[in-house]
Amino acid sequence: MKPLTCPEAGLRRGSSFARARWLLAAALLLGGAGAQTAPASPPPVLPQAASPCLVEPELASVQIAGLSRGDLPVRLVGSEVWVPAAALRANEANYGAGRATCDGEEYVRLSPALNVQYDPSELTLTVQAAPALLAGGELDFAGTFGDPLPSLPAFSVSGRVDVQRPAGEPLAGLLGVGASLQTGRFRAGAEATLSGTLTGEARSLRLGGSLSAEAVLDDVWTVGGVLRLGPGGLGSGFSGLEVRARSPEGTLVPELALELPLEAVVTLLYEERQIARFRAPAGRFVLRNLPLAPEGELLVFIQDERGTRLVTLPLSPTQVRLREGAFAVRAQAGLETGRPILRASGAYGLTGALTVQGQAELRADQQSVAASLGGPLGPGRGRVGGTVVRSAAAGVAASAQLGYAVPLGPVNAAADLNLPVAPLRAPSVSLGLSYADLRAQASLTGSYDFALREGAVRLSGSYRLTPEWTLQGQGTYRTSGGYGLGLGLTYRLPNGWVLGTGAAADGSVPFRSDGAGGSLSGRGVVSARLGEHEVALTGPGPWGVRYRHTGVWPLSVQADQTGFLAAQGELGLTWTGGRLLRGVPAEGVSLLVRTGVPGLAVRVSGGNFQRADAQGDLFFTGLPAGGTVVLSVDAAPLSFEVNVTDSEQPLQLGLAGVSLYDWSANFQLRRWVRFVWPDGSAAAYAVVTVDGRIYSADLDGNVLLDRRLAPGLAVTLRSEDGARRCTLRLTAAEEQRCPALEEDRGA
Repeated sequence: MKPLTCPEAGLRRGSSFARARWLLAAALLLGGAGAQTAPASPPPVLPQAASPCLVEPELASVQIAGLSRGDLPVRLVGSEVWVPAAALRANEANYGAGRATCDGEEYVRLSPALNVQYDPSELTLTVQAAPALLAGGELDFAGTFGDPLPSLPAFSVSGRVDVQRPAGEPLAGLLGVGASLQTGRFRAGAEATLSGTLTGEARSLRLGGSLSAEAVLDDVWTVGGVLRLGPGGLGSGFSGLEVRARSPEGTLVPELALELPLEAVVTLLYEERQIARFRAPAGRFVLRNLPLAPEGELLVFIQDERGTRLVTLPLSPTQVRLREGAFAVRAQAGLETGRPILRASGAYGLTGALTVQGQAELRADQQSVAASLGGPLGPGRGRVGGTVVRSAAAGVAASAQLGYAVPLGPVNAAADLNLPVAPLRAPSVSLGLSYADLRAQASLTGSYDFALREGAVRLSGSYRLTPEWTLQGQGTYRTSGGYGLGLGLTYRLPNGWVLGTGAAADGSVPFRSDGAGGSLSGRGVVSARLGEHEVALTGPGPWGVRYRHTGVWPLSVQADQTGFLAAQGELGLTWTGGRLLRGVPAEGVSLLVRTGVPGLAVRVSGGNFQRADAQGDLFFTGLPAGGTVVLSVDAAPLSFEVNVTDSEQPLQLGLAGVSLYDWSANFQLRRWVRFVWPDGSAAAYAVVTVDGRIYSADLDGNVLLDRRLAPGLAVTLRSEDGARRCTLRLTAAEEQRCPALEEDRGA
């Protein structure tokens, strides 16, 4: 790192951070941008010091607790590191161990207890968070994803097909075309459909369609409506108005309280992706505002002197809680299948732990209302609720519900009880156990209705035998008669292919005394998958083939030897950001990502990888409006000509339209250039300076230069010993030769 002697020196510096997991440090923010439940302690009184003012400041990209604090002047005094006091947040006051005022600006000496990494070649200063030094004893993820992204207007056209031809029958199904317009926070769309029997003498076609509109009024309120048309009037489905509202905080997954008897290293994994790893002090530790969808499981590995233990946190919708005063509601009023209907649902956070939820539906012939209250109970979380249904045919029926979920080491257990009280009859129960770690997943669920004397049990799971081989299995049993068994095995090849085989059997259990009525049938499958494409062969009884594409334009085709045929698919184009892109904005918001790297593989929040087009753009649809996502790049297969600064990037999406994120600065496209002296000899180990950037040549004079360096720029070439030097103009050629008249021999 060179002293900053003029403003231009800082502008020439290439800013790039060392590759790191985005949330490994962002999770360690510990409430830096969010609300703290415990009052923050007053900043400590730091001793004064004058020594940092005697050294020149150096400009560096400062990253603390996973978040960029900007390009700031940093002062190095021996092993001490001084940063501007403004770089620290309020709850990071304990990070300072001294202070000084230099040229009117206050500096703070970073505590020796911090893990501080300084890279003089990249001019970066990275400070890992230290939970023991932070106030509140919490990990608060609020604010980790920054400000919402800007939105672009978009116009889309789309088509879809869903047809089926049973053996010996004509082709029937639906064909549809549509268009939509999004501008600002307003969206409007229209679709026309043709459905019925499409071929044969009994051909019967029906025209239909729909009109829809939606407006996002502000951060809380959204209003919209849909009108479905059919032959002679309203079509099937809902037609009417809809109003949605939610507090800006939105819904949160359950808080996780860790009781740590010893200082430990804690690792969080979600959907096989590490989202945080940190060292926490002994005592109670709380995770708040986890930026995860309320589904799946969060795996928490705790490693201390006694070993490693696993805690799993189910993120089911029944476990969702709201912070105190937060709310989310949705209401619809209109017609469904030609009959009036009014439905509403909502949730409200009574306290930081208790959440009340409710829903109601009013029809002409039936009305229902339900409510529940959920909160902590012992080591788990409990729920109590009730439902009342009134219908013209059956009168009034009421029931009470109880639920409880609790972690039992690496196993999560859940139980639900439904007790009919009007009329009073025997209850029904359901139980569930789940287990997950890095190699194995298992789930056991069961239910039984004591009034009907019917029940069912289902067991499923998978186990990763090796990094290549994975075994899956499942089994079901019904007391009413019937069972099913399935077993599968997959193998992942180094080139990305995934090969699989499996078998399934279904049978009915004979309950008659003579044993009659039992049956058994089975089928096998062989499959191959590469990226977005999958082909499978099934049989016997009958033999069939299936193809599925899960990319931007999804397609599924299935046929068998009986003549059965089925096909479902969608396609569409969207004009936005000056580009015509494949894909159509679906419910929620879309995301346009610009990388500048053609063919780059990127995925959003653990989903399937999508490859950038010829201009390096990617278009993701169907993302949560106003939600948080994480971009992940598959950097492993990239060549040396592509340099990746950060492999993951957290983002806060906009509330409507197409969110735009320019990620091109994260990728540096480079090209090999060979420098030679006027006599044709390689400029071995020469020092190459282009546009203020310094490169080092290898033994053959090769250098990886930034592709953005325009031809015509001045290039200074200096031999390793300083004995030879020359100046030339950069060209697009792979070999750059020093002009004979430009070479300057000697110092």
